[in-house]
Amino acid sequence: MAAFLDFLNNLWSYFVSINANAYYGIMFILSKNWLLIFSTVFIGILMYTEMQNKAGDIIDDRRNVY
Repeated sequence: MAAFLDFLNNLWSYFVSINANAYYGIMFILSKNWLLIFSTVFIGILMYTEMQNKAGDIIDDRRNVY
């Protein structure tokens, strides 16, 4: 049982290290290209507002359903 728990602990550490390296790698690439940062933020804002509009249309739908 201890070997299995040690395996799970090592597996968790492995995934955490991959995610940390990927995060810092992505941050490094984005810090070199400001256009990517601005376009990503802009697209995120557009997606958020579009989702809010669609959710409002679905919630406020007043069509007659027969």
